[in-house]
Amino acid sequence: MTRYVGIDLAKRSMQVCAVQEESAAIERRGLKTDETGRQKLCSFLRKEDVVGMEVCGYANTLARILLKQVGCEVHLFNPGGLVMVWKSRKKTDKEDALKIAKYLRDTPAEEWVEVPLLSEEEEGFRSDITMKEFLKKERSMAINRLHALYGNEGIIDVTRADLADDEGRKARHGELSERSQVYAQILEEQLVLLDRQLAAAEETVAEKTRKHELTPYVMSIPGVGIATAAVLVAYLGDGKRFSKASEVANYAGFAPRVDCSGDTNHYGSIAQHNFCHPIRAVVLEGVWSINRCSYGGPLAAKFQSLAGRMNKQKSAVAVARKLVTLAWLLMKRREYYNGIDPNMLGKKLRYYKVRGAGWESVA
Repeated sequence: MTRYVGIDLAKRSMQVCAVQEESAAIERRGLKTDETGRQKLCSFLRKEDVVGMEVCGYANTLARILLKQVGCEVHLFNPGGLVMVWKSRKKTDKEDALKIAKYLRDTPAEEWVEVPLLSEEEEGFRSDITMKEFLKKERSMAINRLHALYGNEGIIDVTRADLADDEGRKARHGELSERSQVYAQILEEQLVLLDRQLAAAEETVAEKTRKHELTPYVMSIPGVGIATAAVLVAYLGDGKRFSKASEVANYAGFAPRVDCSGDTNHYGSIAQHNFCHPIRAVVLEGVWSINRCSYGGPLAAKFQSLAGRMNKQKSAVAVARKLVTLAWLLMKRREYYNGIDPNMLGKKLRYYKVRGAGWESVA
């Protein structure tokens, strides 16, 4: 007999709940998310079971394990579409697992708010971008520490830009005291290593972006380069994980806080938590690039219009929201930016050595 199994995942534990169609019996398991817990879960499940869980990073890994070791059906759901979970007044992991199980059992499959399972290649692409962003932050912190050594000794004509490359660092190294030179040497050696690692990470991400079939569509947006395209392609993909633009904006960190009281909704400032940090950071950089672009199109015009009424940072966030939702639509529909000059797009894609998707036909 088919069982419908809901799994609610936490960092170190998971709650498992199984229900059946013609029985009120409920089977529960509380397991760890480690190797032992996964093996116990595989022993509990049967091939004819239907398993569902809310999508998250670990959910993709666990789903692939269950598909390989158990062979049961596994479905990942958009948390924003599981209304009975996030609107429930009884919010515990056990209850959430039960609600997911009942959702599988009682809701027709065509109405499920399902999202595709990430492949290992897609997950690897995201990991490459995360590592690149990590290395960039580490490099910035090391340069800041090195710059502070000069400031502490009153050498105020040294800028961070002077310390950005190995040649510039060596040129100013002798101005420090002997004690500070010891610390500076440690930081300079660390920066040499970080520079090499960051260059390799950037090339890995760029190469995967060049080969991706969706890259030409998102790069048809004026001002979007290979770095912005990489993040949008990796995290938004073909757009099937999102049902509407507001979900994309919320995922990217460009949605306002909402305080609900009865039938009244109060909208506040942009939420500063629970969003995809790589998208938010890189897309905001892309907005400033669009503003400087010789052909920024409607997005640049929108930025200039907003900047006349509010500060530029808020204007950038507003345009970034439009940019990320526009990129989502273009990749979902596999369309090019409206009004893009084919010659300009061809020149841009050749410059970045982008391959595939037949962009030559965008007339």
